[in-house]
Formats: sequence, structure tokens, C-alpha cells
Amino acid sequence: KAMGATALFSEKYGDTVRVVNMGGWSIELCGGTHVPHTGAITTFKIVSESGIAAGVRRIEAITGDNVLAYYAKLEERMNTIASLLKAKDSEIEDKIAALTAHVKTLTAENEGLKNKLAQSSLGDVMSQVQEIKGVKVLATRVPGLDAGGLRELGDQLRDKIGEGIVVLVTTTEDKVSILATATAGAVAKGAHSGNIVRTIAAVCDGKGGGRPDSAMAGGKDVSKADDVVAAVADTVSGMLKD
Repeated sequence: KAMGATALFSEKYGDTVRVVNMGGWSIELCGGTHVPHTGAITTFKIVSESGIAAGVRRIEAITGDNVLAYYAKLEERMNTIASLLKAKDSEIEDKIAALTAHVKTLTAENEGLKNKLAQSSLGDVMSQVQEIKGVKVLATRVPGLDAGGLRELGDQLRDKIGEGIVVLVTTTEDKVSILATATAGAVAKGAHSGNIVRTIAAVCDGKGGGRPDSAMAGGKDVSKADDVVAAVADTVSGMLKD
């Protein structure tokens, strides 16, 4: 201890304790080691680091031949990736970046086409608007859109009707998605998008909620999508002021 050695563990030490001095970087009292000297470890590779308790970190590493096997496997994986990308090892990063950008562009184009399809399928949307207690309400199904597409279309239709409530329902093979959006005037008369979607989502075994002006919900029973749309009128009528 007079040498500055540190006792790292709580176990009791005997009268004679080994002192491990690693080149002056670390001097520790040690009850036993697994190697006679640090050179026996050869290569050393940290493979993970994580928190296991408050103020305690766990570092996991491999040594010796395991490191060589690790890098051999890593090289094998890199070769496989390069082959799939039809690129040289030195071109992998650039190839992945280019593909990622391409996928992003295609995704944006695809969502744009879906939005146009959804709008065209609605036909004369104003003919579907009904008036409930003096508030315009549009509730309809649209072809499969993601959350972003639903919000964008909902905003467009809300602006088109001018003042009122828009509820859109879309489906995939195993999910119902619901969006409700309401203008300030409709909210002032008692409309609450979060309560609307929460109520109608129950029809298709779903749940959701949100702000008075905008909310989303999801459901599991796709066969009830039309029933969800049909439930909008009574739901809105029950919350609007006379």
C-alpha cells in the first residue's frame, strides 16, 4: 500500500499479497491472475461496454486467438457485403450512402403517389361532407397511407372544407389507422380530435388520442374499418354544443 497499490475488490487479503505492477500505469493488490505476465494476453479487443448498475459499467473483451478469429469473421462479413453491393472493399461506404439516398428518394416519391391516389379516389370530396350541429364533418376511408401521408391529406382536406372536422380511416393487411383533425372554430364548439379517435378506435379494437385539433389512433380489426367511419357522426354529435 505504501507503494501506492490499490485494493480493487472487497475480499479479504492474507498477510502476503501479490502486487501487480503494469509498467507504472497501474499498481494493484491482487489475489491472483490468470496470466503470468501481460505479454501472455497478446491482442486485446473490447467488444462491448454497458451500464449494469448506478455508477457501474461492464466492459467485455476478447483476447489472444479469439481476437484473430473475430477479425477473420469480420473480414468474411465485409467480403459478403462488398459482394452484395457489387463493390470493392474501399467503395462500401460510398455505395451504401448512394443506396440510402436512392431509397429515401424512392420512398418520398412513393408516398407522394399514394397521396395523389388517395385524393383521386375521394372524387368530389365536398359531396361527402355532412353538417352536424352547424359544423362541417368529413369522414371517409382512403387507400393505404402512412402516418405522414394521413396528416398531409387531413390538413389539405381540412383547409378545403374551410371550417370543421376531418376524419380519415386507412388500412393495411393487419392494421387500421385513424386521423382526426379539427379547426379552431370546431374545437370552440366542443370538438376534440383526441376524444373522437379514442371513441371510434374502440370499434376496431384499437386505441389512441391526442390534442383537440389533431389526433391519431390505431386498431386491429381491419374488417371494422367501415364501421369506424360510420361511428364518426354519432361521436361528433355527442360532443358538439347545440
